[in-house]
Amino acid sequence: MSLVEHACLSNENNEVTLASLAESAGQDALSGEINFDEIIQEFGTQVGIICALESGQKIPPEEAYRKIKLLFKQLKTVKRSVYSSHSKTSEAS
Repeated sequence: MSLVEHACLSNENNEVTLASLAESAGQDALSGEINFDEIIQEFGTQVGIICALESGQKIPPEEAYRKIKLLFKQLKTVKRSVYSSHSKTSEAS
């Protein structure tokens, strides 16, 4: 398996997730807030990898679509949690 495929297929079910990024790399150590810009960048990277795998005929188009759709759902969930927690901290100020 190539490094690109390994990066794309991040767990044993061959599903790509943004959760680990939201928990670690996207978390600002000083404020405890999630950096949504980093999460969007990771989303773009993952979509690019999936598209490259599909273009290189390593995965079928249906699987690429399913993976991107799952990533987008996860992105929307993270966005909701980021902005809901942001609005709660703004109201508390």
